[in-house]
Amino acid sequence: MELVNVRKLRRMLKPLEILLSIVLLSACGGGGGGGGGGNPSAITDKPPIVNAGADIVVNMFERVDLDPKVLVANGTSAQLTSQGLELKGSADNKEAIVKLVWTKIEGPDLAISSSGFNDGKLYFTAPSTKGANSLKISFRLTLTNAAGLSADDIVDIYVGRVNEAPLANAGDDNIALGGDTIRLRGRTSDADGSVVKFQWTQVSGPSVVLNDPSALESSFVAPIVYEETLLEFEFTVEDNEGKVSKDKVSVNVYPRDVPQVQLYFPPAKGIYTDGTISLFGKVSSPSSTITSLTVDAGNGPLTAPLSSDGSWRLDNVSLPVGANNISIVVAATDLEGRKGTARSQLQTSTNLSAGTGQGWNEVVGIDVDPSLNKLWMVTHDNTNVKLLSINLDNGDRSPTISDFSDAQEATTRAPGPIIFDGYHNRIYMSAGDSKDFPTSGQILLIDTVSGYRSVVADNARGVGPAFALPWGLALGNYETLYVADNKTDSILAVDLITGDRVTIADASTLDQGIDAPALLANSRFDDSKRLFMAPYANLAYLFELDLHTPTTSSLVFNGAQADTQAMGEVKGLAFNSSANTLYFNTFFEGLVSFNMSTNEKKQLVGPEVKSDALTFDETRGVLYMVKGFPAALYAVDSVSGSKVIISKPNTN
Repeated sequence: MELVNVRKLRRMLKPLEILLSIVLLSACGGGGGGGGGGNPSAITDKPPIVNAGADIVVNMFERVDLDPKVLVANGTSAQLTSQGLELKGSADNKEAIVKLVWTKIEGPDLAISSSGFNDGKLYFTAPSTKGANSLKISFRLTLTNAAGLSADDIVDIYVGRVNEAPLANAGDDNIALGGDTIRLRGRTSDADGSVVKFQWTQVSGPSVVLNDPSALESSFVAPIVYEETLLEFEFTVEDNEGKVSKDKVSVNVYPRDVPQVQLYFPPAKGIYTDGTISLFGKVSSPSSTITSLTVDAGNGPLTAPLSSDGSWRLDNVSLPVGANNISIVVAATDLEGRKGTARSQLQTSTNLSAGTGQGWNEVVGIDVDPSLNKLWMVTHDNTNVKLLSINLDNGDRSPTISDFSDAQEATTRAPGPIIFDGYHNRIYMSAGDSKDFPTSGQILLIDTVSGYRSVVADNARGVGPAFALPWGLALGNYETLYVADNKTDSILAVDLITGDRVTIADASTLDQGIDAPALLANSRFDDSKRLFMAPYANLAYLFELDLHTPTTSSLVFNGAQADTQAMGEVKGLAFNSSANTLYFNTFFEGLVSFNMSTNEKKQLVGPEVKSDALTFDETRGVLYMVKGFPAALYAVDSVSGSKVIISKPNTN
């Protein structure tokens, strides 16, 4: 027996009820006045007829359209949110619709769009069921006419599960010398099941023998070659329902005895718009002496001077005028005449994108992994927080590595800065207060391989001073994390194993009390135990804390004193121990360097690039700064300020 939906039955009978009421009113003269034609307003002042449409059945990731089949008269305002749509208008005709409201009353947050604010049509993509067989979403449609009468109806959307393809990530492209052992590191996950099969297959280049080709990680010995040779491998994964995904990775193999040339700046690919550029890097030879190093940026080769450690640098190198693409070739030659090269390919139009992969929204934290030449980024929109990585050679962006909307350890607190722990291949992230947690915070750990998250410390894990608003982070060693707690005016040392906390500096610290600390920076290659702090303020103040005697803090830079106008809030802070230099982003002056040995302040990048975050690669001497809108990741020469857009997901 087929069951009848009572709500739908009422909807079908509604016109009949209205007609019947009209007949009865006519028969009794409108009531209260005898004959004389009845009361016309009793006919006119009736609620609108609402039809939200038939219930909808779709699969995950299919488009859903909602159509009220009415128009709002003389629309005056429209408000679209993740929970629905509200339209308002005005009219003299009492039967005209002057307000239309779609309200999501059941289901997850959605990215709702409207095809036109005059007709009240909505559409969205059916979300993932996150492993469940189905998911129900309900919307209520409410119409109000000019007489002030309202009526509503509900439409249900039933989303059916579709097996989602597993993630297949073959890792980053690599370079090697003939005879090296190369590891292929795959990464995989499955949002609604499990991955049951892995397979590595060579697809191009001289044949090699793969060890454990059916494992998540494989390896091989690079062949002996006499010129640059490209090998490609395909990584295939299959989930428990037979869905297959693939990804490729390439390995460039070079002859073992040729000079090794590293081009630190500019990156291998990017966007550059100025007429001259700075170039620098390092060169070495495993078995001979380098006799010459040349740089050709399109106007002929230039000789670059070599330092005793193999580092080299050229400034103010002219680029070809009017070129759409610029090829830069750096070549080193040894005593035996063997030549090694490195290349950079630069676009000159900012209307082009840079790198492939997903984009990002607001950026809350970045840090660099020098060993893999990779940048980690935590980004969030109105509903979710995500971790992804960006290849600093070509700007390619990875799929989401950790999605805070899944079933793992998550946080409803405001996400904050991050710091990368290369020894353990994990990231620490601060999470400050929010409306749900106004006086507490936490430190999260994110595994960069699996994306798994866990709590390192909060007011329920570890003992010591309570967190209020933990924000800036600095890694002291592989067991200690320094945390700036903005609300308690203190800097804490956190034990990364136990979560225990101790205060190392606060408002009572001599000679400069800690006040509203926001950002921290130190060197990962410096044993002097120097920690630098920028407070949350409209002036650029920078303080130094000697961790040998942390009860003493000194002011190393005063933006209000150094300039005729305030520099603005500091948005990023980094330290270069070899140059004894601090780098920081400010609202009014942009990216600035401050040499603490000479007290020289220098603007590297102007305020036209409103950067959201900053980090420094001490291995290469390159700064990285990122902004959310329009999204772009910049590599910046820490000496000259030359800047290249490495990754840009959208065109403008």
